[in-house]
Amino acid sequence: MNKMWATFFGTGYWKYGPGTFASAASLPILVGLRWSITTYYFTLLFVLLLPFGMRVCEKGEDIFGKDDKRIVLDEVIGLAVGMIFLGKILLVRVIVFFILFRVLDILKPWPISVLDKMNGGVGVAGDDIMAGALAGFIASWF
Repeated sequence: MNKMWATFFGTGYWKYGPGTFASAASLPILVGLRWSITTYYFTLLFVLLLPFGMRVCEKGEDIFGKDDKRIVLDEVIGLAVGMIFLGKILLVRVIVFFILFRVLDILKPWPISVLDKMNGGVGVAGDDIMAGALAGFIASWF
């Protein structure tokens, strides 16, 4: 069960760029959800599910090893937090948001790099949460 969630239903097994693949696979789901409910309820759902996601990421390290590339639920969590900051869902915002998120997640500039060095679920998902928040905030200007 933890493998299924940690790899986001197997997308983490993608040979090339599993994080980007998982992000692309989860984006339509998150956009649809964000579009269909208010920001308040989306945020509430995110806050309620975050401990579960962090725990799965932590358990994923037990299964696969420290911050293994197959653990991609953290990308989904990062995209979800970014959706909160994104504001009104517009195609250009979603595209800019996705590109910014992937760039920030891959390059890990400060302060993202600080969170990436932490241990456990915070270390696995913290950098993605920060990347998602920054990308969503910046993309909301478009």
